[in-house]
Amino acid sequence: MRLFVIELRRFWGRRITWVTIAVIAALMLIGVGIGFTQASSEPPDESSVFIDLQCQEAFVGFRDAGDPELQGLSDDELGEQFCASSDGDRRFFATFILDEQTEDWSATRAIEQPVNNFDVDGEEYRDARIGLLGLVPGISTFLLIIAVVLGGSFVGAEYRFGTVENLLLWEPRRLKVYATKCLAGMVSAGAVMAVLTAWLTLLLVGLAQFRGSFAGIDGTFWVDWVATVGRAALMAALFFVLAMAIATLAKNTTAAVVALLGWFVVSNILIELLARWFRHYELFSNASSFIGQGEVSKYVGSGSTETLAYSHGYWVAGAIVAVWAVVPALLAAGVFQRRDIS
Repeated sequence: MRLFVIELRRFWGRRITWVTIAVIAALMLIGVGIGFTQASSEPPDESSVFIDLQCQEAFVGFRDAGDPELQGLSDDELGEQFCASSDGDRRFFATFILDEQTEDWSATRAIEQPVNNFDVDGEEYRDARIGLLGLVPGISTFLLIIAVVLGGSFVGAEYRFGTVENLLLWEPRRLKVYATKCLAGMVSAGAVMAVLTAWLTLLLVGLAQFRGSFAGIDGTFWVDWVATVGRAALMAALFFVLAMAIATLAKNTTAAVVALLGWFVVSNILIELLARWFRHYELFSNASSFIGQGEVSKYVGSGSTETLAYSHGYWVAGAIVAVWAVVPALLAAGVFQRRDIS
């Protein structure tokens, strides 16, 4: 326990931790401040409401394809219900925090939307639900990069400044040291993610209060918000462990950051070109699906019939991310146990 407390104090005593939190919090404040200048507190101008004909045509196609939720609706009703918008309505709706503008969150939340079944080469498949795509899930996925930076530097800095030797003189049981670092880092990285997402939500609630609307918000919405923040914190903890493992193996912070950020940038391109079968195991897409309570797609069929279909749900996506983190962590622990530190 004493070692765990020491590692917690070291995490929160580092300058990079507080500078990172301050910079991200300031950027969020600036972004929402811009929203205050762009959004309007005035009610929408009803005369400016129009029907997006391209959107209407798409929903007509869904209806004609047999979507049970759209049966019985005329073309005009489809346009008014799903494709009506207002040129003059620039208000910020609080439901944007987790998804899009909706009149009844409990009835229309994204993960409850039906999915279509379709045939490929005589086999039946179904689409994957998109899940929650609001500001909090989206920005939380981006904030995983912070966990990567903090995780890589947490152990990389010790190799750089030679403090690992001193620590092992005080506590020679290396596996205990490494496990404690992982545990302390997971707790701390999760806390950083939770604090930043809570700060973002507070700013967005203020934006909705003074420049928008709380229409559609109910108790279920806030339960979903708490669950989303919890899942984001868990993903941050796992990404911290993954980055820490890479930094341990390479004895360098930069290696962890470059490896994971590089994968984030080029993974989709490489998978599309060279390993399409691997798509539903990709690290960041599974993390995003877990945070947003969505589902992951895979390629089915071949040639002209190849398309995307449901692969697995968000719980499996979270388990896949855990494998991504735990396997390198175990390898790094073994290397840390046996390798000459100097």
